[in-house]
Amino acid sequence: AHPDRAAHERSRHVRIWQLDGARGALLAEYLYPLDDPDSFVRDAALGNVGRDDIKISELHLLANGDLLVLERVTQSTKIYRVTLDHALAIDPAQSDPAARPTIEQQSRRELRDAGVPLLAKTLVISTDDCPQICADLEGMILLDDHSLLLVNDSDFGTEGAETIFWWVRFGTAIAEAGPALD
Repeated sequence: AHPDRAAHERSRHVRIWQLDGARGALLAEYLYPLDDPDSFVRDAALGNVGRDDIKISELHLLANGDLLVLERVTQSTKIYRVTLDHALAIDPAQSDPAARPTIEQQSRRELRDAGVPLLAKTLVISTDDCPQICADLEGMILLDDHSLLLVNDSDFGTEGAETIFWWVRFGTAIAEAGPALD
C-alpha cells in the first residue's frame, strides 16, 4: 500500500522482489501486471469486480528461474508463468520509498511512457476454462514438470467449506510455452 491504501486499491500491478536468501538484500524488483477485473469471468458474472478484489495468493519458482503466479478473485483463478529476466527489472530508484509518484500511483500507460517494464505473462491455466475446478483456489505446488496440485481456501471450515485438492496434468512441460491440459 505505497504510499497509501487508496494507491494500492487503484494499482494495476504488483511488485515482485528477488532477494538474496543469505543476506535478505534486494537483488531486483519486477512489476507484475494484474489482469483486468472483468476478465475473471465467473466473478464478473456474479457482479462488479474491482481491482482491489484481485489477489496474488501463491508464487512458485521453477527450476529454470521462471515464476508461476496464482492470480485470483474468488470464483476465477488464473495461473501465469513469468520470466524474471534482469533486463525487465525496474530501476532501483523506483524502490526508494521516497520516490514520487510511486509505481502504485501510475497507470500502465504512464509506466510504459516512462520506460518502466512490466513482466510478460503466459497463461498456464484459467479455471474459467475448467468449470470442474472449484472456486477459492489459494495454493499450488509443482508435482513434476507436467503436474500441479491446487488447493482451495476452506477458511479452516469456519463457514462449512471443505478443503479440496485438484491434480492438473498438462500435455507439455509447465516451463515450456503454452501448456495444454491432458
